Amino acid sequence: MHLVCLAVMRHFQKYILQEHGKDLSFMLDCPTRWNSLLVMLRRFQQFASCVQKSLIDLKLSNEVTQADYAVVGEIVAALQPLRWLWKLFVVGTAISLLQRL
Repeated sequence: MHLVCLAVMRHFQKYILQEHGKDLSFMLDCPTRWNSLLVMLRRFQQFASCVQKSLIDLKLSNEVTQADYAVVGEIVAALQPLRWLWKLFVVGTAISLLQRL
């Protein structure tokens, strides 16, 4: 299994460099930060074509379907407004605190 993962990552990184011009990687979800899931899924969306190309190269193209990509998009769309509200609250609170000093 480990060798399969290494092969997938090698193919994947090749396409990342071609499409994005730099070495990027997936972001992992962090259970202590609510918005890390959003960051992780947005990065997955950013790499969707690279994922598809890698899976085709490895003859695994049926592993991730268009329905899977659609579900990721729906989750991102649902979480994005929460992130905006969170940023508004955090930034607004920080500015309010700074103005009191």
